[in-house]
Amino acid sequence: MENANVDSVVKKKKKAPAEVVAPRPDSNEWDLYIDYWRLQHERVAAHEGSRYQVAAFVLAGSLVALGFVTDDSAAGSAQKLGGAAIAAINLLAVLFISGERRWIKIHQNRSDAVLRSLSPNLIKAQEDVNRRWKVKTRGDLRHSLLRSSLILSYMHALLAVVTIWLAFA
Repeated sequence: MENANVDSVVKKKKKAPAEVVAPRPDSNEWDLYIDYWRLQHERVAAHEGSRYQVAAFVLAGSLVALGFVTDDSAAGSAQKLGGAAIAAINLLAVLFISGERRWIKIHQNRSDAVLRSLSPNLIKAQEDVNRRWKVKTRGDLRHSLLRSSLILSYMHALLAVVTIWLAFA
């Protein structure tokens, strides 16, 4: 009885993650890895494209709508309702941009994992060139306040604040 209690208290050791073994270049699995790597980059491009398209559409539409909200002939309640709608749409755009950034990072990390398993030498060569030319890597940019996703978010947030200020002032 005591042994059962002791066994339940003993913590189980966590297994180390299995080491990924790269396929041989002449195997079908090699082609699968290359296709998977390529697909991840295509997905990154698709998410980046949708992020910029949505941002451009929302910003342009908001600026046009802002003209109607600030028009003196509009009723006070219409100005406030329009201003609140523009602000809400821009805040939704900020959420969309951050969601797209998450997916971009997922696909980038997946492609890096494949590349690391296929060719560690290529990764090392890439890192050497990045150091030589002082290229900021994704890890370095993670804390930058001037990365593209944050700049888009800043623009939407600023437009939301200015719209509320103009509509309710």
